Amino acid sequence: MASLLSVIFALFVSLGLPDAVIGAAWPQMYLDLSADAAGAGLLAMVTSACTIVSAFTSGWFLEKFGTYRVCLASVALTSVALLGFALAPGFWALFTLSIPLGLGAGAVDAALNAYVALHFSTRIMNWLHASWGVGAAIGPLTVGFTLNVFDSWRPAYLIISGAQCALAIVVFFTRGVWRRAVVPVEEPPTHQDDLAETPSTHHASTRDATDAAASSITRERLPWYRLPLIWASLVSFFVYCAIEGCALLWSATYLVDAWGEPRDLAAAAASAFLIGMTAGRIGAGVIAPRVANTYLLRGGTFVVVLGSALICVSVSPSMATIGFFLIGLGCAPIYPATMQELPRRFGAVNTQRVVGIHMGFAYLGTLTIPPSVGVLITRIDPLALLVVLISGAIFMLGCVEYIERRLRIFPT
Repeated sequence: MASLLSVIFALFVSLGLPDAVIGAAWPQMYLDLSADAAGAGLLAMVTSACTIVSAFTSGWFLEKFGTYRVCLASVALTSVALLGFALAPGFWALFTLSIPLGLGAGAVDAALNAYVALHFSTRIMNWLHASWGVGAAIGPLTVGFTLNVFDSWRPAYLIISGAQCALAIVVFFTRGVWRRAVVPVEEPPTHQDDLAETPSTHHASTRDATDAAASSITRERLPWYRLPLIWASLVSFFVYCAIEGCALLWSATYLVDAWGEPRDLAAAAASAFLIGMTAGRIGAGVIAPRVANTYLLRGGTFVVVLGSALICVSVSPSMATIGFFLIGLGCAPIYPATMQELPRRFGAVNTQRVVGIHMGFAYLGTLTIPPSVGVLITRIDPLALLVVLISGAIFMLGCVEYIERRLRIFPT
């Protein structure tokens, strides 16, 4: 089992590797390719759109081919796409290659989330997403290294493509350890370790009438769009993923445009956001059995506001980098905590459906908002990034408080 977990965590590290590379490399890439300064937003839109398609069709592929084959094919596809990025002669080549990159990322993301949800505990789920942060933090550091040593972003894509190829070989030779995946992905978790940790997702001091209220108002299998509180939950998650996508894609550009940071240093500093997110998710996995998800959501959004405010008042690039670290730290528990709250908000009978709907809204947030913010920060003012981060976090906190208040007043 330890070997299987090692492979799963390595796969999620590989999933994170290319996610932040484009944002870190873009200040130099668009100059080399004679592209528009806001063009990274268009690439992000294409990648996200293909990720949405891949995620929504992953159920069929998992049923037909199984987790092992889907993961192997996805990593191989991603490796080829990243090799194409390294050799791309112009922007439109990047545009075309973003299609297989998104398809591969969406498939492995959905496959691993489903597999871990079925076979492992919620603590492992937190650490799974922490593994993504490890990969996403390594990406910008790789870009910074190659810009400094080779004065080029292309070797970074070659290195990451090679790492993906090596992982595909490892997965190919680990087929036997995946044979535990015998439970259909549509079924809810039934393993004892999952059931054992279910009560821990909400602290005993907060397990009161709200849980009974949540189950009483959602015991029926209603159409998802008619579920009480569904739209507040979906919009909140949409905004969170927009915040994460904006910080991931535009932090290096902000440091270059607002502070005149050298592009190699800005690429490395941009990894501060991902380092904060990774550290926060590791910590969240440790304290999750003892801290209510609601407190994690509230605390996370507050830290996002604090980090954004610190960047606003920064007097140096180093201070701004610390602000991006705090934003990542605040973002860390929000995705896992939201997923763990869905059964309480909507009842077990509706959970499987609303998880998929929330993931769809997550990708939509990444698809739509970061490109628009890219136009604002490159055409108007880099401070537009901070306005979006602060206002988004405050709005998200309002949604969380609204949901909690409604859960308390619903009749039991």
